[in-house]
Amino acid sequence: LPGSEDELSEIYKEILRESVKKRISNKKKKIFSISGGLDSSSILCLASDILQTKVNSFSVTYNDDEYDETEEIQDVISTRSNKWINVQLEDDIDLDKNLYKIIQINDESVATATWYTHFLATKKIKKEGYDLVYGGLGGDEFNAGEYEYFTFFFADCYKNNQDSLDNEIKLWEKYHNHEIFKKNKKIAFENLKKFTDLKTSGKCLIDRERSFKYLDCLKKENFMDLKLDYNLDCHFESFLQNRTFHDLFYETLPCCLRAQNRHSSFFDLQTINPFLSKEVAEFMFKIPYNLKIKNGITKYLLRKSMRKILPEKTRKRIKKTGWNAPAHLWFTGKNIEFIKDELLSKKFSDKGIYDINKTMEIINEHEKIV
Repeated sequence: LPGSEDELSEIYKEILRESVKKRISNKKKKIFSISGGLDSSSILCLASDILQTKVNSFSVTYNDDEYDETEEIQDVISTRSNKWINVQLEDDIDLDKNLYKIIQINDESVATATWYTHFLATKKIKKEGYDLVYGGLGGDEFNAGEYEYFTFFFADCYKNNQDSLDNEIKLWEKYHNHEIFKKNKKIAFENLKKFTDLKTSGKCLIDRERSFKYLDCLKKENFMDLKLDYNLDCHFESFLQNRTFHDLFYETLPCCLRAQNRHSSFFDLQTINPFLSKEVAEFMFKIPYNLKIKNGITKYLLRKSMRKILPEKTRKRIKKTGWNAPAHLWFTGKNIEFIKDELLSKKFSDKGIYDINKTMEIINEHEKIV
């Protein structure tokens, strides 16, 4: 797209504002999800501007500090929220009480612990009498907000502007290094080799280790006709565009939307995600890679667009907690025993889906890590 950073950020702000404005209903009781990140905060604050009033909001918080964003949420809540519902989840949840219901509603295996979180939050919102729930889904994919996107951003730097690559890797290490998930130049180039084909513009490779990590847990004799596709759809010359396109249409977003839709439908709620508009999609797939991540910071253009909309602390926050849950605390004690009992039951075995021994190995490995 032609135009300076400032011009493009203004265009983006207006596109997002219009997307929120079109979807705001004055007839139904509405509530906005809010976390410590940029996506849901941007939607909430734009809505507050459009309506010229504070709006109602809710968050999921945890006793466990690792994933709790209570402190980060306060900046937006204190300035933009009229009523805040805190859905606080304890470290000791009753898995037996809700798991059967969640599986029944979704009619498939529960993919992540956060589906459980979302079910409990949706249940609470319905009890409070709301009809519409607004969220920030799609923001991570369109704005390159996930940590894994750095690898594909580096690939674009390598192909288009190698002078910037060293500096971007240094800033990646400076801002995002982690005690377990290390960041440095050696790791950056290892990731480039594993997840991209630098000889072909935009060619992203599947993360085989992650994709097939639990494939052995399936009962092989019942899945002999399983066809595995090792290719990602790569429509663009940009590695970053292709990886985010894949997540939008095949991997991260469909999984989230399925759970969101099924839980909302069960509780007779409607969920609206203003990032998932045609206009946002068309605009963001025309934005160059170096306006999505820049100087080691994700969501660069969104941050620029949200000046004077978001509180500065929120707009400039680099750390990403994400939509996570303390599974290391949830799946212990009586809950791990409940899971083992289910796994070893005849009813479970007769489904013919899982290799019981291989699956038990995963559970035992989890216990050792905890």
